[in-house]
Amino acid sequence: MANPQQAVFLSGDLMRHVVRMSLTSSIGLMAMFAVDFVDMIFMAMLGNSELAAAVGYAGTLLFFTNSVNIGLSIAAGSLVSRSLGAGMAADGRRYATNVGIFSLLTGVALAALVLIYQNAILGWLGAEGEVQRLAGRYVSIILPTMVAMGLAMTAMAVLRAYGDARRSMLATLYGGAVNAVLDPLFIFGLGWGLDGAAIASVIARLVMLALSLGPAIRVHDAFGRPHIAPLTSDFRVIGAIALPAVLANIATPVGNAIVTREIARFGTDAVAGITVIGRLMPVAFAVIFALSGRSSGRTSAPAGSTACARPLRPGCALPPFT
Repeated sequence: MANPQQAVFLSGDLMRHVVRMSLTSSIGLMAMFAVDFVDMIFMAMLGNSELAAAVGYAGTLLFFTNSVNIGLSIAAGSLVSRSLGAGMAADGRRYATNVGIFSLLTGVALAALVLIYQNAILGWLGAEGEVQRLAGRYVSIILPTMVAMGLAMTAMAVLRAYGDARRSMLATLYGGAVNAVLDPLFIFGLGWGLDGAAIASVIARLVMLALSLGPAIRVHDAFGRPHIAPLTSDFRVIGAIALPAVLANIATPVGNAIVTREIARFGTDAVAGITVIGRLMPVAFAVIFALSGRSSGRTSAPAGSTACARPLRPGCALPPFT
């Protein structure tokens, strides 16, 4: 049985929980969005609209892969928090581990698929010539770290399920700070240009992984040893949450891809302009984005629930949210 203190959302003032979780999430999101915007400013300072357009095309593609990671992290946060609320820390540990494995497998498969067809995808988006080459190079550097980003987002969701919003926030803040420091160093100091921006993002993702997965394991013992049998039996339960969440999250990048394709008809400068706008808007809406993710922090099924003998055992249907 879990330590009752681990299920922090079962007691205390509800508004205090909402404010604390939303505030820390919005700060982390704001940091990431602000770094993306500053990154675009550095690209613009190079005085080449093709670079900004290339980042726009690549960002549209990377946005899709990140949306898949977000969907999987929602599943992790929901399942772990509900396990803790039901007094079953061992089940929460198993779900965290299995979602992490699914995230790893999905990251490898999807990254490989996108890398194979990236030229065709970028061409469909409207990228041509040098812009297509630059966008493909940018994607080729960053996309292999989709696995790291997926595991980091899963770990951050698990931290939030344990009520450890501060460490989850710090992972994004330090990752953003590393990106912000390395961007000008690599882009201007070392003269790496677009490659420098991509490499800085790679390092930032690895920092986020280390600062989220490390505390989840050391402080909360939130991940366990993987086993094949629970992994296969949990597929339905995880998929019931992850699949709708992934589909909901990829709707935005799909729409963004269609807009980018239409904007591309007006030339490289138009794509560069819409890319700058796209990096600015999330900064203004970071708090709204943070509020939208708070359902994953709810815990409902109390210990001893009669939904079944052990509500969260492999293959047993989860009780509905109340």
